[in-house]
Amino acid sequence: MFVGYIFNYITEKLDSFLASWVVHIFANLAINTIGFMMLGIINII
Repeated sequence: MFVGYIFNYITEKLDSFLASWVVHIFANLAINTIGFMMLGIINII
């Protein structure tokens, strides 16, 4: 729920949903990368 407030703040501050959309893309990429690392699909570190 807290993250929703952050996305709403970004959307209202910049008067566009694109900024919060980009933040969401990078957050999703980070979560997926951690999941792939845990499953051993990728080995970055």
